[in-house]
Amino acid sequence: MTREQIAAVLEFAARSLDAPLLCTPPPGWLMRILSNHGTPAPLIPFLEGHSVTKAKDLGWERLVNGELLKAAEQSGF
Repeated sequence: MTREQIAAVLEFAARSLDAPLLCTPPPGWLMRILSNHGTPAPLIPFLEGHSVTKAKDLGWERLVNGELLKAAEQSGF
């Protein structure tokens, strides 16, 4: 790869950082998402527009596997 190609890729990447996110949902396509301790925190900002609730905020941090799924289903997730 040449220096010019590398410079072009870096320039494109820099411009992409200023572009709006392509994953922003259209109005009416919102999801209710439950985030637990295994969800990477850096992922949450990419879910902008959706309703993201942390299991910890609901007092569910100790629920695991089937218990967490059951609680989530009963709460409308």
